[in-house]
Amino acid sequence: MTCLQIDILSVTIQVCSNSTAVLTKLKELLGFFTVHDLADPEARSARVLFEAQLNQGNCSLYRNGKLTLETDHLAYFIASLEFKIFEEVLSLEKEHLLLHAGALTFEGKGLIFPAAKGAGKSTLVAGLLSHGFMYCSDEPAAINFQSRKLIPLPRVIHIKDTSPLDRSIAEGSLSMAAYDDGPSDYPARYALVGQDRVVRRPVELACILFPHYKPGGRAKLTPLRGSQTAVRLARQALNLAEQLERGFDLTATIASDKPAYQLEFNSLPEAAELICNIMV
Repeated sequence: MTCLQIDILSVTIQVCSNSTAVLTKLKELLGFFTVHDLADPEARSARVLFEAQLNQGNCSLYRNGKLTLETDHLAYFIASLEFKIFEEVLSLEKEHLLLHAGALTFEGKGLIFPAAKGAGKSTLVAGLLSHGFMYCSDEPAAINFQSRKLIPLPRVIHIKDTSPLDRSIAEGSLSMAAYDDGPSDYPARYALVGQDRVVRRPVELACILFPHYKPGGRAKLTPLRGSQTAVRLARQALNLAEQLERGFDLTATIASDKPAYQLEFNSLPEAAELICNIMV
């Protein structure tokens, strides 16, 4: 078996496989993170070890020796492995508050888009890249507990087939690809962000936008009070249970210090114009 070591924030994960195709694709999906080959596959140092085994068309995934997934769909298998790696990050990360949110910068200022599933967060993040925004992350967004800065976490952007994002909108900023199989509720497409569109260093958080995709309507920003913002942020915190006191302190501080809005949008250009106006 060939093995990789993957470092994301403060979490280290090892992945071993008897398939070079699996590890090559995983390197592509995790291209902006620290991924390197292990010279000695037996030298295990990470708390989590995934083993991806392919045998006559059957794909099996083991976590610390326990079977966690079996499928005969290779693309679905690799995408699931990427998802499971980030599930481990959510579980193990201690130095950052992780939010169910996308994150971008505009003229060096950070903004986050916390939202529940289906609100249009990924569509908005992907679409705004062609309007002068730079990419930080798309689920999760990470804010350091100590510095309170937004930390880049640039995984691939997962986009459903029902998304209104048009390939032409993303042209020049994204490289679109498709998973060729898997369950109907699985993201059908993913976007690789161009090297020149990715933020590499921590940035100050300047604004919070809670998006809601609303077909047929015009883009609209509604200011939120600090108490409303704090509650909404806490609802989208992915590791709040593990970091309860620090998590509530950070969400309360952010909510009181940073402007926040609810963003209803249908048109990406309209949304971009509204956001640019408040970020100037």
